[in-house]
Amino acid sequence: MRLLLILLSYVGLRICLHVLFPNLWVSLSSFVELCTPISSFRSTKEGLYLFNQLSVSPYKGNIFQQSPLMIALFTIVPEQLHFLVFTFVDVFAAYNLASFASTNMSYSPSVVAASYLFNPFSLLSSLANSTNVIGNSCICASLGFLGKKKAAKSIFFFSLACVLMVYPFYLSFNYIILAAEWCNSRWYSVTFKFLFFICCFFTLAFIPFQSWKFLNSQFVSAIVMRDLSRPNIGLWWYFFIELFSEFRPFYTCVFQLYLVSLQVPLAIRFPKQKLFAFTLLVGFLATFKPYPELSDIGLYITMLLLNKPVFDLMHHKVYEILGFVYFAALSPAFYYLWISSGSGNANFFYAINLVYAATMIVLFSDHTWAAIRYEYDGGKDKTVTQI
Repeated sequence: MRLLLILLSYVGLRICLHVLFPNLWVSLSSFVELCTPISSFRSTKEGLYLFNQLSVSPYKGNIFQQSPLMIALFTIVPEQLHFLVFTFVDVFAAYNLASFASTNMSYSPSVVAASYLFNPFSLLSSLANSTNVIGNSCICASLGFLGKKKAAKSIFFFSLACVLMVYPFYLSFNYIILAAEWCNSRWYSVTFKFLFFICCFFTLAFIPFQSWKFLNSQFVSAIVMRDLSRPNIGLWWYFFIELFSEFRPFYTCVFQLYLVSLQVPLAIRFPKQKLFAFTLLVGFLATFKPYPELSDIGLYITMLLLNKPVFDLMHHKVYEILGFVYFAALSPAFYYLWISSGSGNANFFYAINLVYAATMIVLFSDHTWAAIRYEYDGGKDKTVTQI
């Protein structure tokens, strides 16, 4: 009953905000913390206009860098109801996280759902109509069905997340071993189903335009960070705008190698804590991928609550919260000083990005120490501060 009340409260809030401020998403989508070139709903609207009104492929040029499935979805749904799509995917994500929480050593399902829906990072990103929340919702759905031991449905949604966004592919190795453990399946069976659904979704993505050009516009652009027209809260953009173009391929390979470097080591080091390894990688990508945004932080913070024994052993929550508050307060201000008023430069904004990265690294360290601490004696002795 409490979970239902939380979900209905969120739906009511979204409807009220839409009625009172119908163009709120337009204002919020201008914040680089909430949207990136590969998740901006403005780009989606451009793609819809090109495809539906001008019969032109949205993949001509560099305007639209998202999946063709996004075009199909928002073509079917009337424009007046687009906000309901984002409301629904949020409620769907929260429900599935709550469903997973009910089968795991987590906080109560209602707490987990409220943490996702009313977390400022998740809420603002959804209000900005960032399409990233749709992919995150699919990841949450995959976890929800894992909790119910429904492997096929879980793999279906994780595969969909991979086709909608490139970055869930970086989680695929840890997801496969997590799904195999939770559903009592063989890893090769999970892998086969994953590849089967991937092929099916790519085929569906091919159908609207009868072309594979979306692979270059969607996936290659996200991997090599082709669009440097807008900064973001990540660490890549500043480095690449200062870099000579002939060195970009080498450093792109180095940075991408860094993103995939933790998958196998985490699986080896924490064979009995696969959920922790998967959660940590979600946060790792939220920090070091080319186009991070606040919705990624909201997902990671909520997933921390899915492992209550480990979360309770974290020691530096106050410092981490203060770091996020500091970043959230100063990031828009520094961006305004740089872009709008002209009284600052790129170093202003990048400095606060470094604060965000430092806060996330402290959170990773705290999270990892708590997992090792729980592995040591189950967290029974609260006085242990060093192993």
